[in-house]
Amino acid sequence: MLVKVLTLAATALPAALAALPGTLELFAYSNGQQTGCINGYGNFTENPQWCYPFRSFVTTDPDSNLKGYDYCSVDTGVLNCYPGSGNNGIFHPSVSDLATDPTGTAFSIAALPADPSDNVGVPLIVGGGGSIPLVLNVKAVSG
Repeated sequence: MLVKVLTLAATALPAALAALPGTLELFAYSNGQQTGCINGYGNFTENPQWCYPFRSFVTTDPDSNLKGYDYCSVDTGVLNCYPGSGNNGIFHPSVSDLATDPTGTAFSIAALPADPSDNVGVPLIVGGGGSIPLVLNVKAVSG
């Protein structure tokens, strides 16, 4: 009986891990190479100094809201984590990448930041509308 209980518990484990980690960083990849990360505003930056630890709050597993400097929205077609930026966006994991509906894991930017040390970065477009396609890899953060 104990083996059956442990087997049932082990099979239920992947569903419990389906949501985004509670604290995470988002690393941007283009053509399989890490090109930058996402700062607390929701913008792409090339400088790892400005990578920001986002918080995720599960709404309905596996869907979550994200919070950078404020709750993140995708209402305007870009990722905005500014105060008053719109309705909370719904995000979920897709293997180890960030996804949102209806664009899935597709994100992009129109151009790289003019100054790689810029802390504000450039807007992150939700979907493939920009000239540089990106995938956002989710990395759990602790501490």
